[in-house]
Amino acid sequence: MKKKRIISILLASAICVTFIGCGKKNDSSNVPDIKNNVTSSDKKNGNTDSGDDSAKSLKTLNNKQEVLEFSKEVMTKVENIFKKNNLDYTVANDYLRLAYKGQYKRLGEDYDVEITTSFAPYHEDDNEDGISFQYRIPFTDNTDVTKLNIPQLNVIADVMIEFDEKVKGKYNREQLLKRMNDELKGDVDGDRLFEFGSSNIKSEADCRVLSGGIELAKAKVKGNVKSAGVQYTFEKYDDYISIVDKGNKELTAAMKNCGLKDVVVNMEGYAQGKSDAEYDYRNETYCAGMEKNDEKSAFNIVYSFEGQYIPFDAENNKIKDTKYIEAMVKQLNSSEIFKNKFSYDEFMNEIYKRTQFKLDDNDCYQEVSMDGVKSIEVAINGDKKVMGFKIIFESPATVEGQTER
Repeated sequence: MKKKRIISILLASAICVTFIGCGKKNDSSNVPDIKNNVTSSDKKNGNTDSGDDSAKSLKTLNNKQEVLEFSKEVMTKVENIFKKNNLDYTVANDYLRLAYKGQYKRLGEDYDVEITTSFAPYHEDDNEDGISFQYRIPFTDNTDVTKLNIPQLNVIADVMIEFDEKVKGKYNREQLLKRMNDELKGDVDGDRLFEFGSSNIKSEADCRVLSGGIELAKAKVKGNVKSAGVQYTFEKYDDYISIVDKGNKELTAAMKNCGLKDVVVNMEGYAQGKSDAEYDYRNETYCAGMEKNDEKSAFNIVYSFEGQYIPFDAENNKIKDTKYIEAMVKQLNSSEIFKNKFSYDEFMNEIYKRTQFKLDDNDCYQEVSMDGVKSIEVAINGDKKVMGFKIIFESPATVEGQTER
């Protein structure tokens, strides 16, 4: 059926995060227009030495579109394995992350299973980045893996058969599961394909936990596929000092203009305003502000936009009313002070793909592809009636011709 990492102290205190059950596929209508014409890397497993001839065969990804094409080609193969085994999953609409979190039942007991496929290609320097497949599944000591016949285990086996060079062309599923069972029982000498460990989780006290991962594909990613943001330039140090005060006064006025109530400047110097509607918890609240980056030697400009207690339609994975968000985005994009502009649709898309992972009880960590954006965090309350987000922008600055103190 189709449906669609540090939370700040403010956001964490505002939203009590809990999770719900098994994952579901995203709405394919939200998938960006990506052409599947990129071949996956010839080098798929193990460490790649820069002097190795095989490293020369690695595809170089020069921009975001090539990154998305490369990732989608590989992720779709994993997606098809989940479909073949009739197992629901959650996939981001940019196809950089696919995850499953659920359970299998044996002899009246439930055992938790986690499977994640992810690609993290956005960084400042040129890198070799792999698409990783990670899994975790517990077995009791008396489990016969060959007779377990659960889709979660079959997905793991099928992915290994298609992508793992130690397995590919050497084992079919039956043979691989027999090998896994022999290693679980300690009946194999020499090198092993699988790793089993113990768990400190009470419900897994008598279990051996199969956990591991493989690299599905690898590529060289140019560090400039994501921009650090629009450059700020200040001819005088005093101009750099005063930009924060100017920016926050502008934001305070913008919050009042868009209809938010009780607009104040909080302890961090940020503008904060509330809606006049009453909800089960507290009023819908927004907070925005600008600051100098005092944590590093670089003259960076940081600003933050945060929403708390936002009425949320969990069934459709939508914020019920986005008028305040739209007004603030319009303000940032029209301001001469906030130079790092961004797309409203892109921003909302980044929020919604994270809330979908939250709703499906998966880790919602996802790298941000938006230029000049350092992080986006989301949280959903226990009954899924309200949600919160925080976006942190960071842009480089030059002060009196210097880029750092």
